[in-house]
Amino acid sequence: MLSVIHTIALASACDREDLVELVAAGKITARGLEASYYIEASITEAKTRQTAQETNFVGIEAKWMEGSGRLSRGLEQADEGDVGSFDLQDSPSLTGLLRGMDKMNRSSPRLGHGQKILPMQLPQTSPRNDPVALWAFQQNLLSIAEADLGARDASKKIYQPGFTDDGPHICNTPELDGAFAELSRNSECYWPTAIYEMAHETVHLLNPVPGNGNYLEEGVAVAFSVFVQTRFGLQPQPIGLSSYRSALELVWRLPNGPLKAARQVRAAVGALSQVTPQRLYDLFPDVDRETLSNLAAPFVRNAG
Repeated sequence: MLSVIHTIALASACDREDLVELVAAGKITARGLEASYYIEASITEAKTRQTAQETNFVGIEAKWMEGSGRLSRGLEQADEGDVGSFDLQDSPSLTGLLRGMDKMNRSSPRLGHGQKILPMQLPQTSPRNDPVALWAFQQNLLSIAEADLGARDASKKIYQPGFTDDGPHICNTPELDGAFAELSRNSECYWPTAIYEMAHETVHLLNPVPGNGNYLEEGVAVAFSVFVQTRFGLQPQPIGLSSYRSALELVWRLPNGPLKAARQVRAAVGALSQVTPQRLYDLFPDVDRETLSNLAAPFVRNAG
């Protein structure tokens, strides 16, 4: 049974008739379906609060253009069967995610608005024991990233992902002529976590460089990982560290959403990690300078 968050992704990509069929098949609940349409309406109307008396979801609200990123108490008090395991309290950029879902659907040339999305049939193997499937997912993620964010640095070769105790991160070759994703031990036996981590690291693989990037690159990587999970029909995993949630919140302040903004930055300067505050000022003159300076600042990963 899909959660409300998952159902919203379907609602943004499917016709209502298709969703009704999913209800009949037991894939989503009617309650979740109505909730998803209600939230979608709140997003579209922007700062408009609506109610759905017939489903008892009175008070559900998406706060447009606010940084708090929380849905109101109405959604938090929805029945647990619809909300699922997605932790609303630990997701301070959830409103931004919901706000941008429709924008992201329309901005992707490969996964555009109107394409029917159903939960992916993941391999029955484990990521650790199926390097062929793992590599296929990496290639697919690179294709999606290039379609949404622009072409990667073709002078760098991308290698087979691996697993390590201190993952996830990318690892550059000694000659700096290539790179690969190193995933965490948690992802070795669970495909959704492997895809979640690999999607994030794929953004870094577009322009792999040693060392930490900036808040812009990390925020875009977080946004892309959520986008990929949603489009693959997977339950988005919570964003654990506050530093990554902060990065995501910052990139949502850019016009047209983080993915389209990132494509614009990459077209202008190349690597996201190399952008300067002044270049961001030139590209996004309507965004406040403090936000743009913070986006260009070196990313500091915290421990909690």
